[in-house]
Amino acid sequence: MKIKGAIIKEQNVKFAVVETTTATLKSQSEMNNIKEKFSPLFGGIPVIFMAKNTKGIPVYMGRKDIVDFLSNNDVNKIPWREFVSS
Repeated sequence: MKIKGAIIKEQNVKFAVVETTTATLKSQSEMNNIKEKFSPLFGGIPVIFMAKNTKGIPVYMGRKDIVDFLSNNDVNKIPWREFVSS
């Protein structure tokens, strides 16, 4: 399984952002599945999910303080890369 994501450290908080679909944001079991598959890479850090809505605006799901931070920043400045689970 491959995902597009980033590991970010901001204001002494380390977290992961995973790009996904809006359908995945509606499925807690799918988000848990992704967290489980990529836990060796992400460890115990919080995982935030991001999908773009029909207008291309990012929608975030996860820990509220991090979601608030990401919502006030440019999604294009996230250092995206590809992650592969084994």
